[in-house]
Amino acid sequence: MKITNETHWRTDQLKKIIQRVAKVELADCPAYQKRALRIEIVYTRPADWVSDKTYSTGRASVGGTWVKLRIPREKIDHTDFAYVVGHEFGHTRGLRHDRMNGRRAYDRSVAGNREMYSWAEEYPIDRKPVKEKPSLDVIQAIRASRTELAIGRWQVKLKRAQTALKKLNKRARYYEKVLASKTPKEDK
Repeated sequence: MKITNETHWRTDQLKKIIQRVAKVELADCPAYQKRALRIEIVYTRPADWVSDKTYSTGRASVGGTWVKLRIPREKIDHTDFAYVVGHEFGHTRGLRHDRMNGRRAYDRSVAGNREMYSWAEEYPIDRKPVKEKPSLDVIQAIRASRTELAIGRWQVKLKRAQTALKKLNKRARYYEKVLASKTPKEDK
């Protein structure tokens, strides 16, 4: 299972929820299908008609190996996220909506759906830490050291090239002498 996260939420924390849902939903799937699964996590599309954008949505190929999960930018409903993961894993197992309707694991409208995935609230989902930019002095020091290393590599290449040219010039002189000493025999 390969997870690609294009959001500011921590991938390792999202992965824990995904893996827990996969234990249940993909238990009867062959190992090669689990390995081939590609999960892409992106932001939900903006919706003007929803004031509280904590919902998650998704898409998956029926019987396939790709899943796209959409999560909100501001606040994630952990239970809803776990439900969407389970729903999309159902699609990868070959289930269509007509076979999912009325089933607690796959249908939000069925009583007990939130309770089934309530364990997800125990898992934290935090934002990725913001990387601080290094100061200009640090950047310039790194660039200076890289430049010195590059100069050293090019000096080694230059030395090798000079040595190779010496050898080739010596070989060329040898063959000039050999060819000059052999004069074509004249026929009488």
